[in-house]
Amino acid sequence: MKADGIIHPEEEKYMNQIYSDFSITINDLEDISNLDDVQTKLIISVMSDEKKDRALGLFVGMAEADGYFHPMEKEILNDIFIDDYANGDLK
Repeated sequence: MKADGIIHPEEEKYMNQIYSDFSITINDLEDISNLDDVQTKLIISVMSDEKKDRALGLFVGMAEADGYFHPMEKEILNDIFIDDYANGDLK
């Protein structure tokens, strides 16, 4: 994941499966990469709790795919999700 500065082969494999499962295209990836933190938080803030659960699960899965949930990955996910949604920090 970008947070730890390393894209591990298992993270890449995990994300390729997500792209396939959700039919995400190159254009979608370009659009996603242009989102800043404010836009990301806004998108998440209007999601249902069920969709937030699914999104958080996907991000945590990617962060853990390399066998190590880096503290910076936790910090980023906490910043995006915790303010509006969860009760406390990710473990």
